[in-house]
Amino acid sequence: MTDEPKLPDNDVTLVRQFFGALELGLVDEALDLLADDIVWKNTGLPTLSGKPQVAKVLRALNKPQFGFGVDIHHIAGHDGVVLTDRTDYLSVGPIRTGFWVSGTFHIANTHITLWDDHFSMGNFTAGVFKGIVNAIIKR
Repeated sequence: MTDEPKLPDNDVTLVRQFFGALELGLVDEALDLLADDIVWKNTGLPTLSGKPQVAKVLRALNKPQFGFGVDIHHIAGHDGVVLTDRTDYLSVGPIRTGFWVSGTFHIANTHITLWDDHFSMGNFTAGVFKGIVNAIIKR
């Protein structure tokens, strides 16, 4: 008997497990699902290459003052590619913003090798503004 984590039975499940771990703040579990040579792309942000770079960012965001959530609206996978249509939620203190994200994940050997997110900066900015207004109103 080994202490190896149970591997997902398909690529869509792998991506769902990845987001579930991130939502729960289980960064090490999320990192276990990434390939060592993972590439993480985000619209308008620098591309991160390799698990150490991605781990540094995910661990930096895994603090009590920050929060992450996700609603996956659509998810589909075929031949090692998983597409997501989702709303991501980011929190900083009392400010919570939600914004639409389209993600593409490449899977090889039961690990995510590419995490490529596309989103509208305008939609993100509007979400931040709404989050600030909501935080002020709740005071």
